[in-house]
Amino acid sequence: MPVQKKGFLFTYFEKAVCAVVALGLLLAVVYAVRRAGVMGRVAPVEPVLVNIESIEQGGKRPPAPIPKKDLLEEIIGHLEAVTAAGTLPPLVFYPLRSQVYTLARVGTEKEFTLTFGAPLKEGSVTVEGEEPIVTLLEHPVDENYRRVRLVSGSEEGLAMVVGKSGNQRHAYPVEVDVNADKTALPPARIAVVSTQRPVVLRIEHNPQNEDQEVEVLHYEIWRRDWVDPLGDYHKVGNAAVTAAARAGAAIRGPRFGGTIGPGGRAMAPVLGRAGTTAEAAAVRWQDNDVLGGRTYSYKARTVGSNTYPAASEKFTEAVLVEVSPDVDFRFARFMGEKVGCDVVKLFPDGIRQHTFWVSVGQEIGGIIKDPDTGQARNYLTGAVLVDFHRAVILPGVGVTDRMVFADAEGNLRIRLRKDEKSELWQLEEASRRVGPGLRAGPIGVPAGIPGVPTGARGPTGGARRGLPRSGGQRRR
Repeated sequence: MPVQKKGFLFTYFEKAVCAVVALGLLLAVVYAVRRAGVMGRVAPVEPVLVNIESIEQGGKRPPAPIPKKDLLEEIIGHLEAVTAAGTLPPLVFYPLRSQVYTLARVGTEKEFTLTFGAPLKEGSVTVEGEEPIVTLLEHPVDENYRRVRLVSGSEEGLAMVVGKSGNQRHAYPVEVDVNADKTALPPARIAVVSTQRPVVLRIEHNPQNEDQEVEVLHYEIWRRDWVDPLGDYHKVGNAAVTAAARAGAAIRGPRFGGTIGPGGRAMAPVLGRAGTTAEAAAVRWQDNDVLGGRTYSYKARTVGSNTYPAASEKFTEAVLVEVSPDVDFRFARFMGEKVGCDVVKLFPDGIRQHTFWVSVGQEIGGIIKDPDTGQARNYLTGAVLVDFHRAVILPGVGVTDRMVFADAEGNLRIRLRKDEKSELWQLEEASRRVGPGLRAGPIGVPAGIPGVPTGARGPTGGARRGLPRSGGQRRR
């Protein structure tokens, strides 16, 4: 028997759907009627199109001319209205900034090139002064706008080479002098006098400069840190030349020739024999800005007062200097499982020595209290004792004692008994030999180096060599 649908929705479903559709159509009609009434109040389309056409035509017409205002007349009127109490300040003119270079001295009838500190405008380079003195040949030189090539005439005189760079005026004075047509040559050689800090160098004159009547003003010292062996050299100072050094006069008495230029310090006389003529003609210079244990390379060149360019184009052959450390030690003795090391160190108030007993694995040196001043003194060397051997036989040496240590960089090194690797030991010996009232070092050692004080005392904690030390221990 089929199931019969019951309920209002099952019976009148089709009629309900039709009623909903009819209601939606009625609402749509009402909305359309109201919309048409609103649009009826909007301006018609034709006036809008007319306005658009008028705007397009207005854009094609040329703009109306703007009347010009005479600002100058207005300014003059304001100026005339200024009373005596409100007078205008005086007009100030700001000329181009000027940069004047150091005078360049050249010989007669010589072609030369000037290098300015900034690129100059093309066509702005002129020569002020009499035309025959200096004549402009070329600017720029090899497309370098900083360089200007000129030629001097046969007459002597002063000219000014002027150029412009931006808002700056560059002026290079040039003096043409027949005696200035000389070329400086580098010194004969540069030699090392002392590798102890500060490093002392000796610069020997080149006799060819005297033959060409070159007036040597000073020597430029250039240095390179050997940590970067391929790096550039940098100027570190000038070694001044005295009149005695220029003349090459022989030295008489305990002194040496030459003075110390910028970058070093003045050096006091040293005890020694009378110098030779070559020694007197040499100049000594010392470098304070070095570190102990480092290696440096030095070279020098000549700077003349009547040469162009002033400095020689070439340098001397470079020399290597391995600066002695400020502290050093030597294997002095042993007792049982300990090694006695004499440590010497250069302090600001002098050079001092002390003995330390070190076991394997300990750092050589130590920190002690100075019995004279009461201050702590650091004798640490950075080296660590690794091992030591008694009575070893070495070729060319014979029977000796040997110690193995690791340096501050961790490298294993060997040192024999009584072996001294540094100039500090010679300085320490000299400081004990110098009597009161003398402030001088040994031959070839500048007295300006600390460690040669008046009334220098012997090694701290011990007596002179060969005499018993405290505790009865003697040197072995």
